[in-house]
Amino acid sequence: MKQVSALRGATPIQRRGMAMAIGTQCLGSLGVAFAGNGLLLLYLLALDFDEAIALALTSGLQLTNIMAIFFANWAEKRGLKWVGAMSLVLNAVGLALMGLVYLIPKDLRLLAMGVAIFVYSMGKPLFTGIWFPLLKGVIPEGLRGRFFGLLRFSWQLAALSFLMVCPFIIGDNGGAKIYALLLVGIVVAQVLRIFLFSRIPSPPLDPSQQGIDLWGAIRYSLHWPGLASFCAYVFLLTLATGMTHTTFALTEKMVLGLSDSVVVWLGNLGVFGSILGFLLGGMMIDRYGTKIIFLVGHFGAGILMFTFVARGGIPLPTLLTLGLCHGLAGFLLSAVGLAMTTEMFSLEPDRGKNVAYALMNSCMMIGSSLAGVLGAGAIKLGIFQEKWHLFGATMGAYDALLLLSAGAVMLLVVTLCLVPSVLKEKPHRVIPQA
Repeated sequence: MKQVSALRGATPIQRRGMAMAIGTQCLGSLGVAFAGNGLLLLYLLALDFDEAIALALTSGLQLTNIMAIFFANWAEKRGLKWVGAMSLVLNAVGLALMGLVYLIPKDLRLLAMGVAIFVYSMGKPLFTGIWFPLLKGVIPEGLRGRFFGLLRFSWQLAALSFLMVCPFIIGDNGGAKIYALLLVGIVVAQVLRIFLFSRIPSPPLDPSQQGIDLWGAIRYSLHWPGLASFCAYVFLLTLATGMTHTTFALTEKMVLGLSDSVVVWLGNLGVFGSILGFLLGGMMIDRYGTKIIFLVGHFGAGILMFTFVARGGIPLPTLLTLGLCHGLAGFLLSAVGLAMTTEMFSLEPDRGKNVAYALMNSCMMIGSSLAGVLGAGAIKLGIFQEKWHLFGATMGAYDALLLLSAGAVMLLVVTLCLVPSVLKEKPHRVIPQA
């Protein structure tokens, strides 16, 4: 209630803009939850896609984020609202096409799904390029921290509520038709999202950011102290951890033979852990700084991946072990993500800010996406053994992939020297993610 009442210090136009922003992100979280929390993966498997191809398609969602750099610069000239509306239309069309794949003959489904995922994924970099600049012009500076806290909590709660309902709709082994019908409901929500987005006031363009060409802004950002090295760090870290939850879900479905509803419930524990990670991560960063968060993230993520693989040797029920791994991984990775965002804001250059944010965010997303694409390629090429044993339990190729990721993320602790705040202690002000 304190957070809601705190927003009353804004003008009526600003209050309307903040309310519309919260509604926009709550409705958008349904599509993000479907694509990023195992439902799209289960839908692809229900459509009889090969597991490696399904992993590559779901991971490839983030590859187009490199385009956010170009769109961020374009939005400064074309207008934030126009570019944002286009991004939401692409999201809605992409999700609709995913649902229509169910009606297409099997020999054309791979091509159709590739097109649908490409269209959907193009909407995200467009939206990423305008969202923070748009809100910065709407929200009073004194209310930004409280507003972003309320916004983040609202869309995460909406996503978690949606994911908690899904297992009851899907059942133990939901067919492709059920997932297609879910997508119909999500598309309706995305159409309503466009209407809410159009109600957010348009801020005036920042004159200080005009007249900067794209390549000039990129060069200026990369020469800004600490920014290029931080981009390299987040790329490597997300490359090692980007497929964690997807690989968890594939192992549970393809190796352990768990039902769709159980896989979704386990994924929900990861979302719940993420919410706690965002809530507590800011306090931990304020108290201890980002260095300790990154350190714990490196070793903690590696230990959790190994624990997931070593489930046969842990004196706990298997489902409990898997649930703990999901929840704790969600907590750790979200806290690390918040630490990355904190570093991003502390490295803000004085020119080409939108391009700089897009550049850092793109390195984060591309690393995560490449992790899945490369992992899928390794599975498809048969690099990992399909069936092996550890602690008396049967393992699969995805378990071997997790072991490789566990070793990589712990070895990458040496790259912490690329994070500016690790080399030079300075206070951080947490700016919650939108």
